Amino acid sequence: MFAPNLQRTLALSQPKERTQKVLTAIKQQQNNLPNTHFRPGDINQRLRDGGFPLGNWEVRRELSALEQAGLLALDAASGSWSLTAAGVEAD
Repeated sequence: MFAPNLQRTLALSQPKERTQKVLTAIKQQQNNLPNTHFRPGDINQRLRDGGFPLGNWEVRRELSALEQAGLLALDAASGSWSLTAAGVEAD
């Protein structure tokens, strides 16, 4: 069995990898569309096409995490999301 610290590192790396894949999918989506707004389903489709399928709620959770980090903004009236200036610069 893994050492406790290694188990914790592995557990923490999976969410980080998922968040990074979602952010990458968003940036790819933004490069392909003149419109800067997107919906969670757009990102879900891009992730599925890239061989990294996630459930709707998993993508929505990642969008909220990215919003809390200041990388995304939600337009509550339309339900669409957009990258912030910090999100465009983020790796």
